[in-house]
Amino acid sequence: MNSQIKNTKWTKSKGSTSSRKLAALVDASKGKIVSIEFIKKDGSIRTLVGRTGVKKYLKGGKSSVDQSKFISIWDIQNHGYRSINRDSIVSVRTSGIEAYAI
Repeated sequence: MNSQIKNTKWTKSKGSTSSRKLAALVDASKGKIVSIEFIKKDGSIRTLVGRTGVKKYLKGGKSSVDQSKFISIWDIQNHGYRSINRDSIVSVRTSGIEAYAI
């Protein structure tokens, strides 16, 4: 498990926190597989399984989304990049950690 994730105050059991803290958990995953449940722009809920830090398929090699507002993630199931609004995250599962937004 990544030491940055270990040192963050997350519990290995179910807990609750804010969407921004969940986004920080995704950022701290450092390319490990994460499952993110979030509210899409149209109001529906989606679960995405993916990895951050994948740059292989970027044109020009750099993400063009605002990293302070969105998380860029490679969707493993649909084979494409997705941008997730940091404020819309409902739950995150990674490295045995499961956390939910309040």
